[in-house]
Amino acid sequence: METEKKPNLDSTWGILIITVVAVMAGGFIWWAMENQPEPTTVVVQSAAKGKIPVQSQNQAQNQTQVEQNIQTVSGNTAPALPAEEKIVYTNSEYGFELTLPKGWEKYKVSAEKREDHAYFYFLLPTTDSSWPGEHNLVTNEIFKNYASMFVIDVWKKSDWDTQKASADCSGIPNPGCPNDAQVIAKTAKYVFEGSGPQAMAKDLTATLNSMGGAVKFIKKGFKLI
Repeated sequence: METEKKPNLDSTWGILIITVVAVMAGGFIWWAMENQPEPTTVVVQSAAKGKIPVQSQNQAQNQTQVEQNIQTVSGNTAPALPAEEKIVYTNSEYGFELTLPKGWEKYKVSAEKREDHAYFYFLLPTTDSSWPGEHNLVTNEIFKNYASMFVIDVWKKSDWDTQKASADCSGIPNPGCPNDAQVIAKTAKYVFEGSGPQAMAKDLTATLNSMGGAVKFIKKGFKLI
């Protein structure tokens, strides 16, 4: 006589529990995927098209870092443009300097110092064969193939004031008298005047005219030091 086999309850409960756990785990994974937070959106301002969305904050930060790195590399590798050299005449004795324009690299200065004031003639090369050159009456120096463009006359201020108030300078204008229209600058010690030449080399006439007059030209580049 055969014995009836009874079902194993422990095995059945174990399978049921495993099934329930698997279903719950799958449901949790599905819920987590459905409720995953979206990446933060960063908005970058564009001058051309307004606001442009960027995919994520990390990408925006990375892009900023790349741009900074590019700027740093460019700044280190780009050669600096050399500043254009200025042509500057400096007179430390009387405390002034004069900046000259490009093309005056070969200029010369003929200085004449007298008891009451000093003259500084600024000369340029000339191709005018009829021009005799410039002659420094104090040093007797000859500047061949050079012509005067203008002169800076430095007066002692006490002499300038005395001469201006004198009878010789109070009437008809005298070329040797102080002239307010020609004053470039004044200090407690000196008065600086400017004037053009009485005669001009032919080839330098256009240069002189382009300067707009000696006084205007000198004032543009004159500086007390």
